[in-house]
Amino acid sequence: MDRKGELVRDLKPENFRGTFRGKPVQIRSANWTTRAPRVVIVLDTSGSMSAPGVGWSLARNFASLFATAAPLETSLALLTFGDRIRERVTFDEGRTRVQAVLQGLAEAKPKDPRIGGRTALIDAIQEAILMLKPSRLGDVIYVISDGGENASRRKPEQIVPELFKARTRLFASVVAWAPPRGGPVLGVPADSLTPVIRATGGDILTTLYEEDTSGRRSGITQEQAKMFAEAALHMYDRMVQFYGLEIEIPVHVDKLRDWKLEIVGPDGKRRNGLLVSYTRKLLPCSEVPVSFPRPTRPESD
Repeated sequence: MDRKGELVRDLKPENFRGTFRGKPVQIRSANWTTRAPRVVIVLDTSGSMSAPGVGWSLARNFASLFATAAPLETSLALLTFGDRIRERVTFDEGRTRVQAVLQGLAEAKPKDPRIGGRTALIDAIQEAILMLKPSRLGDVIYVISDGGENASRRKPEQIVPELFKARTRLFASVVAWAPPRGGPVLGVPADSLTPVIRATGGDILTTLYEEDTSGRRSGITQEQAKMFAEAALHMYDRMVQFYGLEIEIPVHVDKLRDWKLEIVGPDGKRRNGLLVSYTRKLLPCSEVPVSFPRPTRPESD
């Protein structure tokens, strides 16, 4: 995408340059995909998120906005979680059921069993991966949370291989709040999770609101709400629209390994002003022998 956040749709294979272990990767094709992805919305309903106020309202709004704005051909599923999975809507149940569950959460009162408790974010992501099996090109897990984690059995590094094997991109809307008088921002994803999101080709949208001096979490203005919604819609575009690349790797890939991809112009120089989000690791794969047809001799008289 460009500096304005607009997607660039006119790139050709020669505009992509890849390298793996210092050797060039051949880009055989680059197609702007029209295949509708599947998206699992993973909504944090733990105690730190679901307390009445701006944060919980923002989180629900992000989920509802995506359920409304996503193209109709996009398949949606939903997980809500605290210290465990609370509600599960499968792809077969579809968008209407997702919207109904989100509406029900808007009406939840304190001590409602659907909200509150500790936060098992990593375990919830693992459950979303399982919902996407068998995986498809373009699959997305969309996390809406304050980024807290205090109850998972798994660690972030344990889900990394699963995300790459599933060819699944991870996106997140993080609802964060800042105490008054310059206190630390609360609600930023752990350093161990942020690089995982980036490495899958996903992205993070962080929305920050402030407490007033009385210690109460203040509301947001209409202008802020509009800005958050527009930023979310831009990120939603990146979820459901992307290039599919067919590449030829110069050497054997023996394990998950990093590779580099950049956009270049007709002169072969890197194009400035473009941000490239892509899956930054290659899966292990074997060499495939390539055979060429032998030239045939013309039949003699």
